Amino acid sequence: MPFGLSDAYYRATHHNAPNPFQGLLQSFVSRGVLVKICELCLVDAHFNNTELLPFVTPVPFSIDYIIEEQFAGAAVVYDSPVNVSLAGLTAQI
Repeated sequence: MPFGLSDAYYRATHHNAPNPFQGLLQSFVSRGVLVKICELCLVDAHFNNTELLPFVTPVPFSIDYIIEEQFAGAAVVYDSPVNVSLAGLTAQI
């Protein structure tokens, strides 16, 4: 969940460190990737939309979004609480 948080909120919740994912996500955005986050998960983790990076867009329920986008023919890369998989690269978080 924390990957989409702004530096201010990441610092407040993760030992006063900047968001290490911001640069990576920004590089994806500069190549046309849309970064979405599940609003239900965000609220469940006690965050809200105002605490997100400016280029991260919440979607009401990620499972619905993923299914709809895949049926529409979009390539969707998503994370899970344990693993993040990007183009064949897997990292534990």
